Amino acid sequence: PVHDMSFGLAAKKGAMHKAHVDRSGFVTKVDVHCGGKLWIVCIPSDEKEGCASADAYANDRGYQWFGIYLEAGTSIIMPPGTLHIVLTTDDCLCTGVETFARSTMARTVFTVYHTLAESAFITNTSVADEFLLLLQIVMYWKTELVEHEEAYFHDIETSNESLGHIPNLTRWDDAINVLTLLNFVDLAWVLTPIRYVGKGKEKMPRTYAFAKGAACDLRSWIYSNFSL
Repeated sequence: PVHDMSFGLAAKKGAMHKAHVDRSGFVTKVDVHCGGKLWIVCIPSDEKEGCASADAYANDRGYQWFGIYLEAGTSIIMPPGTLHIVLTTDDCLCTGVETFARSTMARTVFTVYHTLAESAFITNTSVADEFLLLLQIVMYWKTELVEHEEAYFHDIETSNESLGHIPNLTRWDDAINVLTLLNFVDLAWVLTPIRYVGKGKEKMPRTYAFAKGAACDLRSWIYSNFSL
């Protein structure tokens, strides 16, 4: 699905996209090349609980709405699970990209939970093969942390906290993001829509099984090397 993570948008003046969240827990970046858009985003009154709670998508919870005008040459980056409305103020051309980020992985997982259950109502597309990317991230982290343990600990000691795409488990927010994703992998075969295609009796694909094993190994390694 990597090739499907970039997109283009063309809209006439007056076009409107009603309130929704973007698919699969992606971070979304949009660049405006011509024209303009009014981007209205919803911010939970309690940011820590907002994306974790199903209440984020139910009734009036006292959330705050902010309008951001995007003209040619400007961009917006939204974290996973951001409820938003888009109004095109002038004929407009945009490009964008959707991606997963280490720093927002917990929000990604919470958004996946919600969009699986209510995808017909709260997201513009359904969860699909993007799950495979999350599984591959776990297998990559397991390789970098467990199999390259000595190099990883050296990087922790010599870095300025951030390790790029690799989580720094001495930082609490990174630890939460990693453990949340590992919990997701344990449930991935239950959460993926392909599990319910046909009669729902499909066998677990190898990728899911391998990722679940990698998650188990990584979780055990974390508990053996860090005090959480």
